[in-house]
Amino acid sequence: MMKINLNALFERQRKFDEFIHKKHQLTYKKVFMETKLALFVELAELANEVKSFKFWSIKGSGPKEKILEEYIDGLHFITSLCLMKKINPIFNIDAKVKRTLTKQEITIKFLDLFKKIYKLNSKNSLIKWFIKFLNFGFCLNFSLNKILNAYVKKNKINYQRQENNY
Repeated sequence: MMKINLNALFERQRKFDEFIHKKHQLTYKKVFMETKLALFVELAELANEVKSFKFWSIKGSGPKEKILEEYIDGLHFITSLCLMKKINPIFNIDAKVKRTLTKQEITIKFLDLFKKIYKLNSKNSLIKWFIKFLNFGFCLNFSLNKILNAYVKKNKINYQRQENNY
């Protein structure tokens, strides 16, 4: 096991959430269900780029950059859900995650993540899901550093979108 501190990521997301809430006169309590649905949608967009389930297609996965972008969109929403439940941003993750998966193994991981989104209500369920999602990013061959850098980049884009009335 490896301990990671994602305080900087959580703090960035907290500030962005506050920006959104102020702009649209919202609170975490008012948008909990909508955030869960947004996470579901972003996970579906990620699955669509990874294409592990598309047995009928000979095309491979989408570009790595697009897969990472979709993964980061999901990371924004799961982080918001964790903030809503005041979850500590220090996680114990498996340092030896299997990085080379078959299409079927990836599809099974997607289905497991989808199945558990609906039940993301408690701190414990959110922590477990967050860790599974981080590990899934590692399975997609993204390092923690790559994930965090992409998050910072997308966070800036999200602010620009809000300032332009996205």
